Amino acid sequence: MRKQLSDCTIDGKRLEGVGVEPDIKILNDSRDAKGYQNQLEVAIKEALRLVAKSETVDKSTGAGSQ
Repeated sequence: MRKQLSDCTIDGKRLEGVGVEPDIKILNDSRDAKGYQNQLEVAIKEALRLVAKSETVDKSTGAGSQ
């Protein structure tokens, strides 16, 4: 028997069937491999930027994220 997930809301808004607006929009009108690769590369760069920023904040405040 499968366990059923509970309803998910953020700020009181239900996500089911609606989705989440992306923080960064990278167009891929052609929906081809080159466009998907570009989207992936931008996402990886942004993730690395956020990790680096987080590590800088941790070092400057002495806060650990372990």
